[in-house]
Amino acid sequence: MAYRIDPTATVDFHDRLATALPAIEDQCARSLAAANGEMHQKNLCLARQKPLEVALSALLLDEADVKQFEMLALRLHALIEQVLDYLIRRPDALDHHFPDLRRIFPFFAKTSGLPTWQALARYDAAVQPDGGVKIMELNTACPGAFMISEAVSQVTQHGFQRLDRALIELDDLAIGSVRPRRLRDKLLGVEEASGIEQGTIGILHDENELSFELQNLADSFRATGREAILADARELKLENGRLTHEGRYLSLVYNKFRISTPNSPNHCWRDGFESRYSAFLEAQKEGLVVSVNNLVGLTVGESKALLAVLRHPEVQRELSDDDKRLIENHVLWTARLQDAQIDFHGEMIDLLPYVLQHRERFVIKPANEGRGFGVVVGKYCDAETWTEACQLQDDVPQVVQEYAETLTFPVVSDRFGRVTADRMFLTVGLSIICGSYEGVVSRISASPVTNVAREGFGQAVFVSTNNRG
Repeated sequence: MAYRIDPTATVDFHDRLATALPAIEDQCARSLAAANGEMHQKNLCLARQKPLEVALSALLLDEADVKQFEMLALRLHALIEQVLDYLIRRPDALDHHFPDLRRIFPFFAKTSGLPTWQALARYDAAVQPDGGVKIMELNTACPGAFMISEAVSQVTQHGFQRLDRALIELDDLAIGSVRPRRLRDKLLGVEEASGIEQGTIGILHDENELSFELQNLADSFRATGREAILADARELKLENGRLTHEGRYLSLVYNKFRISTPNSPNHCWRDGFESRYSAFLEAQKEGLVVSVNNLVGLTVGESKALLAVLRHPEVQRELSDDDKRLIENHVLWTARLQDAQIDFHGEMIDLLPYVLQHRERFVIKPANEGRGFGVVVGKYCDAETWTEACQLQDDVPQVVQEYAETLTFPVVSDRFGRVTADRMFLTVGLSIICGSYEGVVSRISASPVTNVAREGFGQAVFVSTNNRG
């Protein structure tokens, strides 16, 4: 089965609003100013230099679209879990496919109380102009989208309510974003299932000092009456079989770590991490703490190279015909960037020369990085930039991925101090928490690299209760 949504309502709404903009520019400016003020009051930001703002934009779905997303997400999640199980059972295969992560292998262990490898997963996808959905990345570490997407929808809804109701009718629209309390409550359920004595909840960061949304996550836990602290994982200790921070016993930890390769110029764990994180590494390996993002999820589960593994012959032999069709129809062709011959949709090609000659067909991405670092889209760069991107790098292993044409539409927003209706690209994240589908995270950007930490906006998601037809 091929999964597809109907983008007509989304495109039509944005076209109407963009057409009306010259007549209502002041109204839109006031609405955006009020909405972004509301975001600031909620203390939602990506970094000190980049506050989180919204646009007058929404992904408009109906219940049939939601069902399509849900079925795809659940099938893909089961497939990824099956492949992770296979790799962990086969150390030779794990070593062959992920040599750049070898230093983390000794610390692999499942999260106590969780039957799957991934506690949360966000399967990022391009939505094509015809509504087709193509998976392009996997994300298991960052809770940001889970924590902010409901607020983005709520604030955008308030922004729409300040506009002429002829432009958008909100009466039959429900928020379709991930709800933060679902993440919190599901993780508390994992802690309960683990049988570990309840203690303080640790929201952990590492030497990369990435802290976006961690305070919001801690506040969410505190709202249940639990003690939750933000802590540097380098400061943890193992005392009498318990993981502690400044004397507090930690029973549940959420780990916002960026591990990557040791000499990456981006976020990573440098050499000597075994000493800096020794208490955490031992506690999670021995099951002494509920480590939400276990190190399989934080490395193999986040690696873009895992998408390449899905098409490897030895892995394909483990899969059903339905799973193979799922991969062919909905996972973008991906391969390690290397000087080798490789199967490209049934044709053996010399990978590097072919990619260099057909840049409009491909995207180059670091395999183990995040936040849009190092991503180069061939269709939107010049030949010199593409040639440089195709150079093999020992410190930053890369993948090459087939380019998917992405749905675009005009978005009314405040960019660079003025209200405009610029065309933006749409990507979605299909969200799974503890094996259950929990909704859509949506992003828009004038850049084809739709990472909100770099440029662009989180986008509201609304679901109509009036089914089509």
